[in-house]
Order: sequence, then structure tokens, then C-alpha cells
Amino acid sequence: MPRFSHLVQILCLSLCAAAWSAPFELVKQGTSDVVIYHTADAPKSVRMGAEELQHYVHEATGARLAVVQRAQTPMICLGDNAAARANGVTATDVPLEGFRILTRGGDLYILGPDTGDDEQTPGGGTSTGTRNGVYTFLEKFLGIRWLMPGEHGDYIPKAKTIIVPETDLTDAPFFLNRRVPYTQQKRPEVIRWWAQQRLGWNLYLQHGHNWRRSVPNAVNLSGQNAMAPVAAQAVSAILAVSQVGAEQCKPASKE
Repeated sequence: MPRFSHLVQILCLSLCAAAWSAPFELVKQGTSDVVIYHTADAPKSVRMGAEELQHYVHEATGARLAVVQRAQTPMICLGDNAAARANGVTATDVPLEGFRILTRGGDLYILGPDTGDDEQTPGGGTSTGTRNGVYTFLEKFLGIRWLMPGEHGDYIPKAKTIIVPETDLTDAPFFLNRRVPYTQQKRPEVIRWWAQQRLGWNLYLQHGHNWRRSVPNAVNLSGQNAMAPVAAQAVSAILAVSQVGAEQCKPASKE
């Protein structure tokens, strides 16, 4: 009898573990009961992530997921919030602008460090980790690509059923400052495209054409060898700036 009891306990534990880590059924035959959840006070970047997730799932499958502010199963839970923490899911060890995508207990969690609407990182930038996770999810599990700004740059494969396998993925950008200058980045469609490409910065860097700062205007350029000291001074200034940048961009040491 004790042996039979032990077998029953093992079976129950196995079934519970299977349910806890089962694949996540996002859409089945063009319909879905899944909702997208975020808190009412979620940062703007998280709210944008919810809207983008809803839009692209609908475009790809025909199913429109409701965006709610009350946690319920089955759901895609966005952000490092109480509902995620209640299930043991946090973004504590995720780097700035990084994210975690996790299936657990019949739900899907996408979360990362998110600065508030008026907050900055210690490096003077921002972190939109959850939104970066949303775009990575759409790219990895739905095959969506954003080839250029605007709706004509979207590549959206069609599928009536989307099953997300058991997943626990954590990732973060390597570079702390990622930009593509001269792309008309003040236009709304380009701002959105930058987000889709996961561009951004948690380390703010100010730079520009600084020849006049590096080389004093009073330097006499009339002599034949006048450029020698000018070049030496410019090179010294550039090397000094480069050294500061290199020190700031070093990855954290792992012990």
C-alpha cells in the first residue's frame, strides 16, 4: 500500500509539473481566449508594447486579443508586476533594456527593466526592456520582420494557429547606446521602427563635430609645419575621449 501511495504522489507531481511548464496556446484556428495584461500604471513603453502585440497577432492570425488591466488566465503578462512576482517571475537579474520571455502555469510572461515616463537610468538614458521583449517574441515565434519604416515595411507571415513551446529566454542588447542617425528619426513611423529594431540607449552619449573644441582657433596655420602640433593635439583629444568611452562601455565583470 505505501508503495502504491508513492506512485500516486509521483504521478500527481509529474502531472503538475507538466501543466506548469506546458506549451502556451496563443491562437487556435484563428480564435483565442488569451488576454494581454498590464497594470494600470504601466510605463508608456509597456502600454505601447501591448498595443503592438495586439496589432501584430491580429494581423498574423486574425485573432484580436483583449488588452486588460486585471490579471486572468490565460494571459500574456507584460511588465515586472505583482501578478508576475506572485508566480515567481521577476526581472531582478535582467540587465537594462533586456527582457525575459517565460511560459509558466498556463500563462506567458514578457518582462524587463522599464523606466517610468519621467525616469532615467543611472547612465542618463531609458530602459524599455518589456517592449524589447515583445518585439523579440513577435520576431521569434510569429516570424514577423520590420524591414523599413511604415506599414509597407512589415513582413507578417499568416498562421491560424500559434503554439509557443515551453520557453525561458533571457536576452539583452550588447551595446548600451544603439542609434541609426539620419533616418528622419523624428517622424512617427521612424520612431516606431526604431522601437521595433530595439534601438535605444540606457547610456546617454553626447557627441558631434568638435574640431573647434579640440583645436584652438588661435593656432597659427601659416607655417609649413603648423599642422604637426595641431594634429598631435587633435589626436590626444580623440584618444582621451575614446578611453573614457571605452571605460564606460566595459561589460560588468562576472565573479
